Amino acid sequence: MRSIVAILLICVLAPFVAAQDGSVVNLSEGPPVVPWSKVYSYDGSSNLEYACYTRPFNLPSRSWTVAGSTLTSIAVSSNTATATFASASGLQPGNAIEVAGETVDTDLNGVYVLLTASGTTATFTTASVSNGTYNAATLSLASTAPRTIDEIWTVQRNTYNSGNITSSRWASGKISSGAIVRSDRFACTDAATLIYE
Repeated sequence: MRSIVAILLICVLAPFVAAQDGSVVNLSEGPPVVPWSKVYSYDGSSNLEYACYTRPFNLPSRSWTVAGSTLTSIAVSSNTATATFASASGLQPGNAIEVAGETVDTDLNGVYVLLTASGTTATFTTASVSNGTYNAATLSLASTAPRTIDEIWTVQRNTYNSGNITSSRWASGKISSGAIVRSDRFACTDAATLIYE
């Protein structure tokens, strides 16, 4: 009797168990659990040539100061601030920065998001800051954002033939003092000089 009941249950329930609604779910789609910062560089034909990847966690805070001659000034005009650095900052648009130490117009002190960043300048939007150039010795700018000039990036290089990607390779080293130095972390700004395998 138990076997007949079991067979009947299987026959009745099997169509419901086997039936599935919708499409197969791919669990690898969507944003990563741990965010990544990515920086892309394109060749003269608008092909993605280099892609740099890093996780933006536990990075040391970098600071630029007027007193240390790494920050030249922050000029404000119509609520747009332009920070000028003594050398390339390695910051990117969208990075968060903190300005501190301004004593003439303390409204400049605060946290901002960069609108642009290239070479030795970066811009951000301010509010209620008087137009002028700020360069007091106490003025500083800091960020924990991953900088393209730091050796924290995994770098990928794509090669093309007639506009079609033909290979994608990861950086595995660089040449230093006439020798190959193996590593898995590089400065994104060094992408063109790395060894790809």
